[in-house]
Amino acid sequence: MKTGEKTWELHQFIMRHYKKNPQNPIKNFSFFKDKIESGVKHTYKTIAMGNSYSGAHLSKDRVHRYALWRTLKTDDEPRTLLAIGFNPSKADENTDDATITRLSKLAKREGYTRLAMVNLFTYRATNADKLHHTKTLRELNGPEANRILEEELSQATSVLVCWGVNGNSRRYNNRIQEVFRLIGKREILCIGKLGSGHPEHPVRTEGTLRLKP
Repeated sequence: MKTGEKTWELHQFIMRHYKKNPQNPIKNFSFFKDKIESGVKHTYKTIAMGNSYSGAHLSKDRVHRYALWRTLKTDDEPRTLLAIGFNPSKADENTDDATITRLSKLAKREGYTRLAMVNLFTYRATNADKLHHTKTLRELNGPEANRILEEELSQATSVLVCWGVNGNSRRYNNRIQEVFRLIGKREILCIGKLGSGHPEHPVRTEGTLRLKP
């Protein structure tokens, strides 16, 4: 089996379990870890950590974060809000950052049962502005970026684009267009638009967040 195939099976396992058992997410992390560790964590380049309540899909060295999820409710029909930001920061399988905190509150208030977060780029950095000068475009995305993005898109009820002012740089135009092609005909939401037409970022938007077409 090629590198990454077992990882992909793992991600699909997580998604299938949530879809079939939204009222009974995986609670016992040690059981979940035993089920996946021998096939993924020590052999392949990416790992999924956490459980179906709260987790993240990261590169083995934790430099790239491909996806993050939070279960918000377990007693309703499954509805996932998939947010697409610019690049991941500190949030991981256990810890929220300001972006995830604000988006979780928004998603729950709007009636979603699950928040998933992906990004234009998977490289983790607390200051996205520095990426313009320190990383090449090739370095900004891990090899599983599009496959995991497409899997999350397949499960999404709604897609929220929210990559903010960093999307203004022409350097990223091709990646933004590629992501829009992957989104396809799905309805796209935002929380507001910048003067440039790019979607606003949740942390840089004042007041109560609202979903807009």
